[in-house]
Amino acid sequence: MGGFSAVAEKFQRDEQDEESRSVETPVSSPIVTREEIDDRRACLLTTRFERNRAHLDIIHSLQIKQLRELRSSTQHQDTSVLLQSMNCISAGLGWTG
Repeated sequence: MGGFSAVAEKFQRDEQDEESRSVETPVSSPIVTREEIDDRRACLLTTRFERNRAHLDIIHSLQIKQLRELRSSTQHQDTSVLLQSMNCISAGLGWTG
């Protein structure tokens, strides 16, 4: 699962970069409206999602497998991989929900 950790770390770095960009956005500037900022951020998020789509698809497949195993098991299972997959997908989507 080493590849999974590398993908998780990449998404975490990307999320931190996105957060720093949103903090640096000049919201109070009289020249740039809030709508223009939101439009630019939406374009950036769409671009970012498309760039990460292959990774997100792999993680999604892992997540579905983990959910099926968890639901079909009668014994307590470790859910850390499932929780990591949720975190990765959230980061890959830019924490947009």
